[in-house]
Amino acid sequence: MITNKELARDLTSRLLEASTTIEHTVGLARDSASNEEFLAYREAVAKVLEEMLFELLNPMFKRHPDLKPEGWE
Repeated sequence: MITNKELARDLTSRLLEASTTIEHTVGLARDSASNEEFLAYREAVAKVLEEMLFELLNPMFKRHPDLKPEGWE
């Protein structure tokens, strides 16, 4: 994945911020959408976050284990 440590640090930080923002949208959907819409939305968000984890974050952490947030496992 990314070999440059500083770039990896920046990307990882931004990806973690983005995942938090995306996670928070689930609460908005829960509070305002129909139950059927909420369930579909939550499932779609889970797929997006799973891809982000497996395709971006985990490979980054494999190359740069010290970038893992505390308690990541």
